[in-house]
Amino acid sequence: ALRVPSVVVPGEFNYLLNPAHPDFKRVKIGKPEPFSFDPRLAPAAPRR
Repeated sequence: ALRVPSVVVPGEFNYLLNPAHPDFKRVKIGKPEPFSFDPRLAPAAPRR
């Protein structure tokens, strides 16, 4: 895996995985954690 810094969440990381790697099946995913989405990153909804 290649760990790269998150552009969206400071202090967090993203992991790039190669599913063709022989050890890919050993990847373990943890429990989901709450995330507060920054509304500035979403396009504004059209007003009616």
